[in-house]
Amino acid sequence: SDNLIQDDYDDGEYSWWRTDQNGKIFQNKIKNVNGRYYAFDGLGRMQTGFVLFDTRSTFVAQYDMDAWSSEDFIEGNIYGIEKADLYFFSPDELNDGSMQTGGDIKVELSDGVFTFGFGSSGIAYGSRNKIRKWKNAYYINGLKLEADKEYGYGVVREDEDIYRVVDTRGNVVSGQKKVVRDRDGGWLIILNGRFAARTDDSSKPKWHNGE
Repeated sequence: SDNLIQDDYDDGEYSWWRTDQNGKIFQNKIKNVNGRYYAFDGLGRMQTGFVLFDTRSTFVAQYDMDAWSSEDFIEGNIYGIEKADLYFFSPDELNDGSMQTGGDIKVELSDGVFTFGFGSSGIAYGSRNKIRKWKNAYYINGLKLEADKEYGYGVVREDEDIYRVVDTRGNVVSGQKKVVRDRDGGWLIILNGRFAARTDDSSKPKWHNGE
């Protein structure tokens, strides 16, 4: 109706809505409908893609999958992401539109296809710009931190002075005294499970005893 949302009416846009048994629409909430959870904004329109809620009763923002790049998730360059929880709802709003959970959800961002992880509550692993380790991998704002395939290995900053090595699947590479070679010809040194240093191809590390 043009009396309800003028812009949508002018653009010919449509949305899915849901009402309770009294005909009142669901607004500003994530609601269980027939065993699946759906997101509804302040007007009552069902939302799909990336959705931000401050608790489950305050809708913040919605973004299509390709609205941002992987770097935006890593850097937190997304409006509202510091103060709200990130969820992901199936973009197939015609047939689904429900909340997605799990640790291996493939999402096509503006710069390619990446792996995301969401807990059983639907909240992204590493939500609100806080890096989180889950099942031997690190996540930030839902994005699984995987090494670039061009290099084979990458380094994740876990804390202010703690760095970890991960492979192209995002798995942490551990070891007390371990050296791995990346595809750029360099060597990464891992001591006590932490990234210690990287040297180029001409300086292959060797272990020595004594001083």
